[in-house]
Amino acid sequence: MPLQVPVFERELMNKMYTPTPYLFGRMLSHIMLQIFTPLLMSLILYFGLGADNHFEYFFAFFLTALCVNLIGCIVGYFCGVLWKNSEAARQTGTLFIIVFHLLSGGLSNPAAVNSFINGL
Repeated sequence: MPLQVPVFERELMNKMYTPTPYLFGRMLSHIMLQIFTPLLMSLILYFGLGADNHFEYFFAFFLTALCVNLIGCIVGYFCGVLWKNSEAARQTGTLFIIVFHLLSGGLSNPAAVNSFINGL
């Protein structure tokens, strides 16, 4: 019985492409699903909570949800390409997400934030 090698690893061994085009190709092939999921979540949450019915506010809410979703997926794809072991990839992804949360500014003192950012 021949040795079963995953397609990505076999194509890397044959030097067909590097991990960077694979990462971008994977991201672009799943982009419709990555847009639909935050849109559905935004529609349910935004109007279910009775938020302001202005299009600009909903669009900003949806854009934030979309960016968070895309960044999470890219971190997952990046960690999957970085490690061959799925457990190591999951642990590295969790570490990235924890660092992103700690450095995002959500735990900062509002009085220490610039007045320009605080005014938004």
